[in-house]
Amino acid sequence: MKEIIIHAVQRSGSHAITNWLALQVEQEVQIVNDALTVNQAVPEYGLLGYRACPVSTPPEIKTLICGTEDLLIAEAKAGLEKHALTLGLHHTNPRQEVVIIRDPFNLFASRLAYPARGFQLSRTNSDVVKCWKDHARAVLEGTMYGISYNHWCDNLAYRQEVSAKFTDTFDDTGREMVYTQGGGSSFHGIEYNGRASEMPTSHRWKHYSKEWWFDVLFDNEVRELARALFGFGVLGNARVE
Repeated sequence: MKEIIIHAVQRSGSHAITNWLALQVEQEVQIVNDALTVNQAVPEYGLLGYRACPVSTPPEIKTLICGTEDLLIAEAKAGLEKHALTLGLHHTNPRQEVVIIRDPFNLFASRLAYPARGFQLSRTNSDVVKCWKDHARAVLEGTMYGISYNHWCDNLAYRQEVSAKFTDTFDDTGREMVYTQGGGSSFHGIEYNGRASEMPTSHRWKHYSKEWWFDVLFDNEVRELARALFGFGVLGNARVE
């Protein structure tokens, strides 16, 4: 069995990419979402729930995709090792490990909008800034393969490139799907299911651009990392390229 471990921050597009990625590999795929969740408000996910986290992986499963959210990579690795048996992971299985990363300005705009729809985030924004920095540095330093949600949304050639890391067969049908995990989009739920590319995911920051406290979320290190990864930062309360 092959294992794909996905590290991400909540609202980084990880559900969209994870489900799209599942279509790139063998049909017998099992997804364990938010495997190490600390959010007891959503027990259907991760180790606190049975449905997403069986004690044993069915023998017909050929690929296990296991996601972690809002954790430093070292924390996630330690947790996955500790709970490997429960999650169905084994050190002898071939494994690919990736980080899904989104620019921080649209990411945190989506995180801010999420609770308004009745959902709860697992960690505070200040904690998650640390996680985002950790993930960004891992991608920039080359210690972890990174999938950019921004580029994945906008660029067919980029999606083909990502797909080729996992399989020889490209299937882009999942690009237009909005999945129910996590309630779908922070702003639209599953309203855009079947036409996800129409969602203005690169303009979420505009909802909070006039709020002084939104700009304060992003210290100099966040801005520098964002520029290195995405080519833009925040100046005043406006996105610049």
